[in-house]
Amino acid sequence: MVGARMVAMGPKEPALTRACKVWQCRAGVYTRGVVRQEGYHGPLPTLDEIASGRRGTAAPKGMAMWARELYGLGASRDEVAERLAEMARLIAHAVHDTPHDAA
Repeated sequence: MVGARMVAMGPKEPALTRACKVWQCRAGVYTRGVVRQEGYHGPLPTLDEIASGRRGTAAPKGMAMWARELYGLGASRDEVAERLAEMARLIAHAVHDTPHDAA
C-alpha cells in the first residue's frame, strides 16, 4: 500500500480514538499516497491536515457513534459495515452530482 502506515492502537483505547486513528491513516496518509502515485504533485491541504491529526475527527466519530447505535440494536459487524459503506456510497454520489461551486 502506497503511503500506508500501521495504526498503533492499545486494547483499552476508546473506540472513538481508535476510529479517528483509522480514518487519519486511511483517509489522510493512504489516500494522499495514492493521489501522489497517480501523478498529482500539487497541494493537498485537506489530506495533509487529516494525516497529521490536526483535523479529521468529525466523520469517524459520527460513524463510530452510529455503529455503536446499530450494535446496540443487535446488528452484526458485517451488517454495520454494510450500512456504513452504503452511507459513504450515497454521500459520494450526492457530492459527485452537485456542481463543485455549490458544495
